Amino acid sequence: MSSIHRALRGDVLVYRHGPTERMIDPDLLALHGRSGRTLLKAGPMRVVITALAAGGDLPAHGTSGPRTIQVLEGEVICVIRDTEYRLGAGDVMALGPGIRHAASSPKGAILLLTLVHPGRRRRRPSRASMRRAPRLEAEDTGDATAGAATAGDGKA
Repeated sequence: MSSIHRALRGDVLVYRHGPTERMIDPDLLALHGRSGRTLLKAGPMRVVITALAAGGDLPAHGTSGPRTIQVLEGEVICVIRDTEYRLGAGDVMALGPGIRHAASSPKGAILLLTLVHPGRRRRRPSRASMRRAPRLEAEDTGDATAGAATAGDGKA
């Protein structure tokens, strides 16, 4: 589901993440060995769900801010400063700003990444966006809780 059809920010967002609701693009996963989807954008913070196919990898990279890597399914091997860290389902790794790391998954994995981009200035809202009420719910697809963001009364 495109971000055009689901909320990426709001006061309360609930995402359901059963195996069929992970919002992973199987075509991208097959073509590139990985696929990711931003679930939340809140100021400098981003939450991204990422899938690595069996044998898939993320080349070495670093970020200007801290990040966490939580393995939801499978196993991931992170390499940092020539040290291998094996992470399994339920494990969380926290990395400080600027730490270069690479990741791979021999059998495939689903990760939840939390990233903070420090120093990003907040854009001032446009006049048009100030006139319309914020939209907190995803479009009605018959089951607003299946793989979509819902908002509001806590009855998710």
